[in-house]
Amino acid sequence: MSFPYANEHSASVTLFGVASEATTSPMLKALAYPGFEVPRAVDVSGMELAVAIGSAAATTAANSIASGTTTVVVKPYDGATSASAATDNNELFAVTDFSNSLTGGWTAHQGRKAVGTSTTDLDADDWVNIDVAANISGAAGIGELIVAAFFLYGVPGGPG
Repeated sequence: MSFPYANEHSASVTLFGVASEATTSPMLKALAYPGFEVPRAVDVSGMELAVAIGSAAATTAANSIASGTTTVVVKPYDGATSASAATDNNELFAVTDFSNSLTGGWTAHQGRKAVGTSTTDLDADDWVNIDVAANISGAAGIGELIVAAFFLYGVPGGPG
């Protein structure tokens, strides 16, 4: 079933870090953050998500994040209608889609894009939350995260 282009939509959110007790560098804490709300049902298997690390928490010009081991993971999931669902609630993408353990790592000023793998759809008024699991010791965390989503409203076999 194809959907008219009038159903296409995009959403984006930028998360900025704050100084933590562990370092004076601004960084995102390892938490789940509300991302954006979808006002109508969405087929997640067709959703594309792009995530970029705008800056690392390091105060040096390198803005580097260690690669090779899983120290940074960004996990989009269904936050339900209140954006307060648990982080393991219907993960929308593979856990490794947005991780620095991927080949070549994932450094600041670099983006990654993936297509949803969830077989469950987002309901009307659901939030897409962004779970940031990062090694926040020293300057290894994320300073700024940019998330953009591209999707069509409606689900196959349902009302368009």
